[in-house]
Amino acid sequence: MLKEKNAVLKDRLGRCGLLLTGTKDEMVQRLVEAKHATSAKVDKIVSIDMGLKNLAFVEISRDGKVHQWRRLAVGMEELYDVSKSPAIVSCACRLPKTEKRF
Repeated sequence: MLKEKNAVLKDRLGRCGLLLTGTKDEMVQRLVEAKHATSAKVDKIVSIDMGLKNLAFVEISRDGKVHQWRRLAVGMEELYDVSKSPAIVSCACRLPKTEKRF
């Protein structure tokens, strides 16, 4: 990490919510300590996916075991009908046309 530019280190520190000042050695040490502190604390991860029709979440442990998984129908698609929102339609009409399909 010592070969990283200060801007890259500061970006990483900022993403971790850490202090952005100090020498390069101090910034690297802060990142290393944060990595060790975080990896020691995190036993499970919860991932949430929210869409217009469904909400899903999964709880996974470090070893890859799935502890919980749920998908719930939220039925909110009618609240987000973009054709009924003049502001969204107006904005979408100004977007550049593209041939790229997703």
